[in-house]
Amino acid sequence: MRKEYRLAILFQKGLRDRIMTFLTMQANKRHTNTFTVPFTREEMASYLCVNRTCLSNELGRMEKEGILRFSKNSFTLLTWNPREED
Repeated sequence: MRKEYRLAILFQKGLRDRIMTFLTMQANKRHTNTFTVPFTREEMASYLCVNRTCLSNELGRMEKEGILRFSKNSFTLLTWNPREED
């Protein structure tokens, strides 16, 4: 399952899409819009196959746009809609 999740993330072309896919998967997994990821910023960038500086800059832009809030490795998705379970 973990490989499938990672492939789904890496399949995304844009940086923001990769970030949102990863964070949405984390929110869905925990059934809440507020959660902590098990990565430092450097580890998260490596997991997403992006540059750490670019990741941090994009997270900052997303926070200014009201998409999410974060502090270190704790995130709150402000636009999260729980996925429907079949």
